[in-house]
Amino acid sequence: MKEIEAIVGEADKKVSSIIEEVESAFYDIPFENSAFQDKYFVLASQITPARAYRALGLRMSAKIRALKEARYALMLENVEIDELRYKMSLPETSEFDKRRYEIEIQKRLDLRSWAAKLVNDAIVELEYLYSEFKKFPRYTREQFEKEEMSHFAARLSRQVNGIDGASESLHNIVVDADKMEKMLSGEIELDGEQFISQMRHAMLGEVKPTQGVGIANMNERLRQKT
Repeated sequence: MKEIEAIVGEADKKVSSIIEEVESAFYDIPFENSAFQDKYFVLASQITPARAYRALGLRMSAKIRALKEARYALMLENVEIDELRYKMSLPETSEFDKRRYEIEIQKRLDLRSWAAKLVNDAIVELEYLYSEFKKFPRYTREQFEKEEMSHFAARLSRQVNGIDGASESLHNIVVDADKMEKMLSGEIELDGEQFISQMRHAMLGEVKPTQGVGIANMNERLRQKT
């Protein structure tokens, strides 16, 4: 039976090339959100521009915090490595402690390649989110609140009509993303108050033919739930 040292030594030789190839192969593959996910399931899924703007802020803030944490973690780690090297240089440091410190330094440096990959992921996503952010107006609190009626009216109407889960995700891809672009360009205007007025008629059984199939269907669903 081989000794553990021999097995680990052989593993290092066999695995080192694999690790290098894997780290290179997956460096540009996102381990968090892809641009596609952000476009359709972070932004378009919010239905209205103000809510998409808010989602952008939350996601960008998370990426910025992660990048800052990575920077400070690296700065602190560099100090710790310098401290270990200083301890190694002291005459009173035993040979055993020197070997222990050297292993700790090697371990910390070895883990940096994956950390660099995750930092790269965060930078690429932040750059994409920032490019989307530049398409939006700078919302004031008043402007944001003004769109809330439209957002929640649309969100709740989807739930009533059974548009949720996978069907809503497909709706995000097929309908919402394009609609978001048109709302940002001014081609489509939001009118949450009109929708609520139509909903009120639907709930009272006063739907008119001109108000569309969607409201009529919603009226029937509401009746079924009561």
